[in-house]
Amino acid sequence: MFPQLRFVDCDFHCSDIFPDIDSAVSFIECRFHNDWVVHNVKSAHDSNVLFIECEFNKRVIINGENLWSGGIYGFTAIFQDCQIVDLQILSATLETAVFIDTVIGVRGIQRVIIRDSEIRSKFSLANLKDNKNITLISSTFKKKFALIACRIDALEIVDTNFLGMVDFFESKFESF
Repeated sequence: MFPQLRFVDCDFHCSDIFPDIDSAVSFIECRFHNDWVVHNVKSAHDSNVLFIECEFNKRVIINGENLWSGGIYGFTAIFQDCQIVDLQILSATLETAVFIDTVIGVRGIQRVIIRDSEIRSKFSLANLKDNKNITLISSTFKKKFALIACRIDALEIVDTNFLGMVDFFESKFESF
């Protein structure tokens, strides 16, 4: 019915919207107050990032069970300059970059869990401070994996393969 939906400066108190939507969707300066589940989405011709300057107050979940073969497509990245408390990527195959390559990166992130997933693009986080933990379990990173100038309480890597370069330049971990 709507070829394109752009949400600007909106507040969401639900866990998702339109799980089977066929419209191009983007979110700009939105606030998500509950856990948010990312479903299949496609980008509009004039939007190359799904979430721009958004604030997630609880978990953001990208679960492969909620993505059909097209998944998240047409975007260069999922997040740009967002505030995320808890990101979970579960049983997903992602062609699209999770974070756009910016100096600001992601603010406020306390936990990242990537489990049973394949990340096919560069995965990079920079300048993270006071993170609680990053957990990588039974996953594969096909391109570069980087944590640059980060201070992280705990980095846990279990049965995970890195097929590209791994870079921890100027990062510090309390526990590895």
